[in-house]
Amino acid sequence: MQGRPEEERNECIMDPVPQCEEWVDWVDENNQVVGQVTRKRALQEGLHHRAVYVWLCKENGEMLLQKRATSKRIGGGQWDVSVAEHLLPGETYRDAARRGLMEELNVSDADLTNVPCLEPHYRRLFFPEAKAVESEFVASFVVNKWSLEELQVDPLEVAEVRWWQPEELSHYLDVSIHSFTPWFCAEYRALMQRGLLPNACTNNHTA
Repeated sequence: MQGRPEEERNECIMDPVPQCEEWVDWVDENNQVVGQVTRKRALQEGLHHRAVYVWLCKENGEMLLQKRATSKRIGGGQWDVSVAEHLLPGETYRDAARRGLMEELNVSDADLTNVPCLEPHYRRLFFPEAKAVESEFVASFVVNKWSLEELQVDPLEVAEVRWWQPEELSHYLDVSIHSFTPWFCAEYRALMQRGLLPNACTNNHTA
């Protein structure tokens, strides 16, 4: 796949948008930054960008999932990973994971060093009803050591959070897969195939 022409990249960088718009790095097929675009434009045009997922677990293998608010245009009312974030321009995957944990769940001091990790890999998902395409290089971190003062969620973003036993989660994925976001299902399978869930959850959880 060929990269975008340089003049198109410059147009993207200079494209004026309101300051409240979320910006992301636009990357090529090798996950190298070629410019910056708004999140909205990346979705509309299917431009490559970066995202990170965080999976919080306990020593007994339970995983924390969040149900997306029904008002969300994509995946509304579906169960999702503990934290999912798009990387801001210049941000690393680990920094985005730490930011997402704090912003979405009020989880601080998460240990992201030497944790099970699925390195950046490409995933493309189509959402015809929203006229959107997610074209992302995604990394996943399985986190089993963190501190938490009090679990807090943004009701505009999250409808519910709860812990799932591995057996329970596996069952519901079999009988009600549409209750989960498609990116959750794809990444969950990839992590399980590599043996990163749920055996990666060790007794390092502190609350």
